[in-house]
Amino acid sequence: MHDSYELQHQKRRYLPLDVDRAKYYRDDRVVLDERESDESSENNCSSLYKYAIFGFNIIFLVVGVALTAMGAWLRTDSRFRDFLSERYRQAVDEAFWQAPTLYTFSYILLVLGATMIVVAFFGCCGAIQGSRLFLGFYGFSVFMLLMFTVSCGVYILYKKDGIDVELSDALNYMVQHYYQGAGIVQESLDRLQQTFRCCGNAGCSDFRAFRQDPPRTCDIRCDGCHYRIWLALRIGFSVALVIFAIVVLAQLVAVAVSMTLIFRNDKAKRRYPIAYYQRHNSAYQQSPPPPPPYQTLPRSNQIISAMQQQQQYYHQQQPNTRPYYR
Repeated sequence: MHDSYELQHQKRRYLPLDVDRAKYYRDDRVVLDERESDESSENNCSSLYKYAIFGFNIIFLVVGVALTAMGAWLRTDSRFRDFLSERYRQAVDEAFWQAPTLYTFSYILLVLGATMIVVAFFGCCGAIQGSRLFLGFYGFSVFMLLMFTVSCGVYILYKKDGIDVELSDALNYMVQHYYQGAGIVQESLDRLQQTFRCCGNAGCSDFRAFRQDPPRTCDIRCDGCHYRIWLALRIGFSVALVIFAIVVLAQLVAVAVSMTLIFRNDKAKRRYPIAYYQRHNSAYQQSPPPPPPYQTLPRSNQIISAMQQQQQYYHQQQPNTRPYYR
């Protein structure tokens, strides 16, 4: 006996003949169980990357505050201005672009530190909330910060000769004014010579050129302070640049992976809405499992009974939502 037209329509609509696809119509919890292992591993990876981003941003925040404080100190401290000659201070008062490289470096530190603080704030918010907007803005900010850091490195390499000349002028200025009364110049030169185990600018001959005796802190057997300080600056800047680039690249990778996992989670939410509701609804998780959708009934009654059981069950869980059929 052939089925009626209405029953055939119900078969085609609610119960496909494909056995692999039939599980989507029984209960979305079945789909959720099948994806449980994959989704749990993805969630663990997502949490790991979020914690990594949060940790990196805490480091970024501390470094940004330190750079901002250092830049403010270089720009405002009166003792630092005593290291430079009078013409440098006049150049600073005339125009920013005529300022010496040491003062320009203080502005770079201020901008870089403030930018790192803002980026760290958005990164922490994005890592905690898991927001695509915050993570997207954070990834763009980290990329721009990387470009800014590379630009600063190129600028410092371009001004390398200027930094060398200004360092030499500052050391000559301190050597020349060393015996003109106790002050910041004498104290600073003594500290530099004790720290770097050096003497004068190019050596102890610098003091004799000004008809002065080398001070007690000057080691006549060591090199000049210009060579020692310049070598320390080159090594320190290279190490800092490499570490900063590695941290920024690691953050970019973490942001990219986190964004990928978030998009996959949203895709699963759109594809399996009832399964997503079941996972994030505590009342459903505490409810008993649904009744078996199929019973030993004739074929026509079995189809109608399964459909009615599904509708009744989902109506109890979600009264205002129709059951989801693929």
